[in-house]
Amino acid sequence: MRRLVIGVVLIAAGCIDPVDQPVTQEQGAIGEPSNGFPSAAERLGLMAINRARSDPETVAGPSSKSYPARPPVIWSLALNQSSRFHATNLELADVTLMHTSPCTLNTDVATSDCSGDPSCACATPVPASCAMCAKVADINTCGTAIATRLGYFTSGTNITWTGEVAAAGYGDPLAVVNGWMDEAAGSDGHRMNLTDQGITSNTMGYGHATGTKECYSPFDISDSGSIKNATIPKIPTAAVSPAGGAAGTFTFYSTWADPSLGAPASIDVVVDGACTALSRELGTDTLNATYKGTATLAAGCHNYFILARDASGTAVTYPTTGAITLAVGSSTCSSDYLATAPTASCAVDGGMVAGTGGGSATATGGTTGSGTGGAIGTGGRGTGGQTASGAGGASNGTGGASNGSGGAATGGTTGTGTGGATDKVGGCSCDVGANGLPSTTAGLVLLALVYLSRRRIVRAPSWNARRR
Repeated sequence: MRRLVIGVVLIAAGCIDPVDQPVTQEQGAIGEPSNGFPSAAERLGLMAINRARSDPETVAGPSSKSYPARPPVIWSLALNQSSRFHATNLELADVTLMHTSPCTLNTDVATSDCSGDPSCACATPVPASCAMCAKVADINTCGTAIATRLGYFTSGTNITWTGEVAAAGYGDPLAVVNGWMDEAAGSDGHRMNLTDQGITSNTMGYGHATGTKECYSPFDISDSGSIKNATIPKIPTAAVSPAGGAAGTFTFYSTWADPSLGAPASIDVVVDGACTALSRELGTDTLNATYKGTATLAAGCHNYFILARDASGTAVTYPTTGAITLAVGSSTCSSDYLATAPTASCAVDGGMVAGTGGGSATATGGTTGSGTGGAIGTGGRGTGGQTASGAGGASNGTGGASNGSGGAATGGTTGTGTGGATDKVGGCSCDVGANGLPSTTAGLVLLALVYLSRRRIVRAPSWNARRR
């Protein structure tokens, strides 16, 4: 049986102000996990977003509108926390996909180490009208508004949040980002969000929650923001796909952006000390390029990092120090990070190379920028950076992109669209359209998006497509 969900229609013109500001930075490391953030899936999700931004012409559907490539975004701990919290909250509250929290949140959710479980997140129970997969709009009156929730997590940081995209029912972060990017012109709110159409984001977090509840599993959320004067490091993101699983072939991705020198002299993934060269897949080296390569891995705990040299021969690494752990097969690894990376087989002069380190755009909030690093010793690395990966071109299946219609209105004049329900925020009226919400057993997926700023809000349609 199919369920129905109310989708919201994006009206971009006149509803949101662009945020395209230069960004400041403090020195810091890039790519090292912080108290379990990001997870392997979340690291891959952010890499997939940067991959999509590197070449929206390729990471697209057959009817997608052409948008120009954008610089990569940098990881934010605060936005990673907010994204995972909301994904977990939706999963464990057993509700459908929505941007509003399903309950009224406790005001300390960002500082109390609450995972998003309703037992610690909710000040009041989930209303009966919103519980058990009930049909509700993406933005509703079930609980805490998205602006308030994101405000809890970005308070005290220099992040101005800019938006959120959400998905449910996909099994892999690459497929999630493909779904967001594979939208037809005119119904492409997610695609517009991820390619900075109407907003400008330079930092994001990605949250992934998997469970066994009745509505959807997993939930994937990406919260975006802007930081003044942030500098993008040469390798802002890197990840591996799949993020774990059975022994076999794994694909390693890395982002590269060097406006001054262009293409790297070399770029390798170092897995357990062995180097494998990466090749450019998408994008341009001066703005945003995606590199990838493969390695065959047996069951067990492995570690990897990216080691590159820019055109001047300076070493650049991701993460800035150490190596990321990858669990293959049924292995349980003691840590998600190895503090001291093994010596790379492709290291120069025994690994003694001067490097440029990563930087943190904010001390609180964890968004990364770029700074100046120290010399690297044996097995060490130069600069940091994380990669984005994603597979493009997944096509819409049954259900397609939803096509509600509406209009932004001066002084709150209401547009019209399927369903006729209207939401007014800051004078922008966006119509609500009815779209099919499938059950998980039907093998369908659901996506939803909202554009937000501190003053104005615009929303885009939910849509569903068959999982591929």
